[in-house]
Amino acid sequence: MSNQNRFENKVVNLEGYQLLKQRRQEDKQVDKISYVINQKNLKVWSYIKDEFQMQSLYQNIQVEFKEQTTIFEIVYECFQAYLENKIQISQLEIVIGDCCQVEIDELKIISNLLCRCVNLKVLKIEAKVNAFKCHHIQVLLNEIQLLSQLNTIYFNFSCNQLSDQSVIFICNQLKNMHLLTNLTLNISNNSISNYGIAQLARSLKSCENLQILSISIYKNLFDDQGISQIFLGISFCKRISSLCIKLFGSRIGLNSVQSFVALLQNNSNLRSLSLDLSFTEIENNLFLQISKSIKEFLRLDSIEMNISGIQIQGQIVNQFSDHLAQLLTLQSLRIYFYQNEAKIDKSCYQYFTQKIKQLQQITKLELDLSENVLDIDCIQNMFLNLNELPKISIFTLNLKNNQIGLQFLQQLNQSLKINCHLSNLNLQLIKQNLSDDCYREMFNLVKKFKALKKLSLTLNQNMLQQNQGLDNFKKSIKKLKYLVFYQIKV
Repeated sequence: MSNQNRFENKVVNLEGYQLLKQRRQEDKQVDKISYVINQKNLKVWSYIKDEFQMQSLYQNIQVEFKEQTTIFEIVYECFQAYLENKIQISQLEIVIGDCCQVEIDELKIISNLLCRCVNLKVLKIEAKVNAFKCHHIQVLLNEIQLLSQLNTIYFNFSCNQLSDQSVIFICNQLKNMHLLTNLTLNISNNSISNYGIAQLARSLKSCENLQILSISIYKNLFDDQGISQIFLGISFCKRISSLCIKLFGSRIGLNSVQSFVALLQNNSNLRSLSLDLSFTEIENNLFLQISKSIKEFLRLDSIEMNISGIQIQGQIVNQFSDHLAQLLTLQSLRIYFYQNEAKIDKSCYQYFTQKIKQLQQITKLELDLSENVLDIDCIQNMFLNLNELPKISIFTLNLKNNQIGLQFLQQLNQSLKINCHLSNLNLQLIKQNLSDDCYREMFNLVKKFKALKKLSLTLNQNMLQQNQGLDNFKKSIKKLKYLVFYQIKV
């Protein structure tokens, strides 16, 4: 394994101290190092500092603070060793755990060291403290604009106490990131209003080189006007090729939909779209407008949509299926449609699966149809349609809380032809009553996929003891020589 791919995960505590000391020489061949700080005891400090001073290959560092502790100074010691030896850190990840005691002085240390990592290209900061406020953000990111080489930023400040002022401060930093091409920003579950969202939208306009953008803004204080502003702001990012927007539980009105349509019309470089509309309040006609605008954007290679729990009629679902079927160049499709409160007729799901086989360029298909109590015919058609997709290699199907039994597996094996293309199969069959006979039929099903190299099965989580059928199934799977990897979760 090459140095660039080596990864050593270190749990820094008293128990692991001697082991780490023994591994020091071997660690010289590792270029990425991860420290999980979960002890208050200071005895490990000297070892860590010493190790940082003697290593010369570490360019990718991850530091995670897990328990309530105030040992942020350890980062100062480690970084000082790097800076003294003029080692070029290119990637840094800092995770502040949900039980950490955040002190301003400690954040100042981190901020001061960040600005001195002039060659930093990737910065990831995740705060799980549930107490991060605006002044914490300002202190931590105070000098981040000095990192002129940054091209990738991942900020996760979800479930904290962020306000409009916090977002405005982040926006001011982003305006100076002229080389930024990849941005992930999670500010969900905070107290951000339309004004803060509007400021974020304006800052996106200055990120002219953005190519990959992921934004999670749900569960804040904004409304349809705020969502509309975000879509309009993104429409100015002409170079975006991959876009992910998570709006879980939001209210989506006419303004938002019109802005989303404008976004697609103005961004000709977009190739991958991920849109989370789960449990949103959206009218049927507005959802149909979104569906139509996606249908008309023929350049898409990949689509991921979560439409779970929204109150749309069956005929709208059918039209959505028709629209997807017209994207003939689509290579990857992920649809999440666990039903819950949405009352969709089973025939709509069957119609949806019938339309999928028109996508002849599909190589990756992922469907989450859990919590729907689908009938045998519908599920059977999903598998049968795999034979109609000549290029599909990866198939993921979540059938949690549906009707999977011996009769279904027998019928499926009788009708399913041998598939010589599928190489990766992932099935989730949680809360199914699988007998020994079911496991035998499932093995016969797996054998239908002659090119299968990777198999993942998630079975009943409530099963405390493995039955004989499952044991025999595992033994049989091991004998399939063409299967490179398999994973069975119970």
